[in-house]
Amino acid sequence: MTEYKRLSKNTLCQRLTKIKKPLILMHKNPDADTVGTACALAHVYELMGKEAYIACHDRIPKRLEFIVSYTGARLFDGEDISGFDIIAVDVASRNQLGSFGEKIIGKDCIMIDHHAMGEVFGDYYIRSDASSAAEVLYDVISLLCRRGIIKEDKKTAYSIYAAMASDTGSFKYSCSPKTMRIAAQLIKTGIDYSDISHKLFSSKSKEIMLAEGYIASNIKEAAGGRISYAQLSCEKKNELGLSDEDLQTCIDVIRSLYGTEVALFVRETEPGMYRASMRSVGANVAKVAAEFGGGGHIRAAGCSPKADSLDEAVKMLLEKIEDELDNPQN
Repeated sequence: MTEYKRLSKNTLCQRLTKIKKPLILMHKNPDADTVGTACALAHVYELMGKEAYIACHDRIPKRLEFIVSYTGARLFDGEDISGFDIIAVDVASRNQLGSFGEKIIGKDCIMIDHHAMGEVFGDYYIRSDASSAAEVLYDVISLLCRRGIIKEDKKTAYSIYAAMASDTGSFKYSCSPKTMRIAAQLIKTGIDYSDISHKLFSSKSKEIMLAEGYIASNIKEAAGGRISYAQLSCEKKNELGLSDEDLQTCIDVIRSLYGTEVALFVRETEPGMYRASMRSVGANVAKVAAEFGGGGHIRAAGCSPKADSLDEAVKMLLEKIEDELDNPQN
């Protein structure tokens, strides 16, 4: 079994600067943290005079294309990744890379992440105390700036801020004083942070609004209202004319129901395959996700439960969530 090294920040900076042909990988079903972090790192390489590419198994959602457009990041659309130096950002396991997961086997890879639970698949720099992968990268970029390797600029600040704002729910979730200080430093560069927030949280397609409306009208409760949940089958998704990327904000609708301690959204991704997202204000949903082969953070996690039906998948997850609410130390 390959043993991977835990990297210090200094060692990571040295490794990153030595890379000649970077390919920055994002996780499947990309969110703003993985996209923003990838774009920021790609631009860092541009500042170093190196040509970098970002890549993802799935298409970047339309609502996040503004980050790529602003930074000018190059999207890799080829098949052969030989010759590239691989860096994965905000990726907690090789499985999250989709088709790229097989392609990186046997290749050196660097992981930059903030997930406390997952599978190490390369030499890694992981800070589980950080709000986002972008916050982890910000510390690295700051060190590169202090060493005179690059200079702070608006494109990097823009993508880092977008990623941090997204993973913190516009800084509504748990944030450390350091997270808020970093946000302030990014704003000082002159980025239009209000426009970023508008694009992330207030600008939605008709399809996303349709999805949110359907979920809002079909929320159910369990554990005396402590758990709010909803589910969506492939049949209903197709009937509504929705794609998977139209469903990314549904969990936020569920968690907004008054009295909710844990929000659960389970969708059928394809016949017989299910994906669950969980959000919490206290319970350890990462622990629940881990029981189904998933992971994430204490208050935000996901998994792909194996079940014979969507109803069964929901039932299994509800049982584990209720147990976690009733016995948080187990």
